[in-house]
Amino acid sequence: MSVAEHPDEPRLQSFTVDDPHLWDVRPQLSFEELALEDVTDEEWDAFYAALAEE
Repeated sequence: MSVAEHPDEPRLQSFTVDDPHLWDVRPQLSFEELALEDVTDEEWDAFYAALAEE
């Protein structure tokens, strides 16, 4: 696994998996565990706009 720290963002780290077999042993989270609550439509729009800029 590789870690890329982003010093311009507080506490933001990106993790990449170098071995595809590691994905097979990771914990499988449910939809409820992954869901974000209390996110407004405007916040989602801003999120998707930021992704589109990359």
